[in-house]
Amino acid sequence: MEKICAKSFMCLKKLSILSRKLRYVLLGLMLVGCGFQPLYSINQPGIMDTVLSQNMAQIAIQPIADKPGHFMRNLLLDRLNPKGDKGEKPFSLTTALQITNSDLGLRKDKTSRRNRQTVVADFALRLDANTTHNFTLKAINGFSTTEAAFAEIVAQQHATEQNLIYLADQAKIRIATLLIQHIQGSPATKN
Repeated sequence: MEKICAKSFMCLKKLSILSRKLRYVLLGLMLVGCGFQPLYSINQPGIMDTVLSQNMAQIAIQPIADKPGHFMRNLLLDRLNPKGDKGEKPFSLTTALQITNSDLGLRKDKTSRRNRQTVVADFALRLDANTTHNFTLKAINGFSTTEAAFAEIVAQQHATEQNLIYLADQAKIRIATLLIQHIQGSPATKN
């Protein structure tokens, strides 16, 4: 028994000498060996991934008001239905956006060189006549203000786009979780 432990210890000691990259490769192989799969993977679909992808493609994403809303809807379409499947849509997703900008760090002359943008997205995912899941996601980003109006507009638009991309990614994860719970029949928390 002591020889096995000594050999194991020596193996671990040799592993500590290996480069950091090789450690990550070994960790990745260990994860694959144990059956680890990302929650919303489409690259190597298993049974649950295929069912989840099919169900995500069955979500009708309702139009969202204003230009940022159109951008957000397109992001959600790309994430939930990347193949553009046209079929029956028994599920429905309704989204409302609130975008606010506020000044950060006022100078002595009461002007600001930095703004904070907060985007709040309220989602309502209707899975059937009796089941609707409401959830809210929030993203905060900053942008610089300048005396050049065009540069400020571009910076603000970039901050909005980055916030919406983040929210769409987070919404996909939340929707995937809710759909898995719905498919498996386990009770999910309803807001």
